[in-house]
Amino acid sequence: MSEVVRPSRNRLLHIAGTGWADLRYPYLVSLNWSAPMPAEDLRETVWREIVDLFEGDEDSARDWMSRPRIPLGHATPAEMLGSPEDIARLRQFIQQIQRGIVP
Repeated sequence: MSEVVRPSRNRLLHIAGTGWADLRYPYLVSLNWSAPMPAEDLRETVWREIVDLFEGDEDSARDWMSRPRIPLGHATPAEMLGSPEDIARLRQFIQQIQRGIVP
């Protein structure tokens, strides 16, 4: 069974790059409607999100990336870095973990 990581509320806000005011007044948060990121930039973004999830511990992040995950169809997170669609699915899974909503 995989270990569930539950970051603190302040850690989640730090990861999300937002503050309490943004949560209370979401209409004040500007949306980024820029063009889609290239796949390599998406991979780098995902890696930073995963390392942040493990509070900077890259060894734990690498270990997590190498183990199959049931919510990803028994694929490893590393296997999900091949296409923008898979990366989006992986990022959604990471966000669920950050919010404590692990399927």
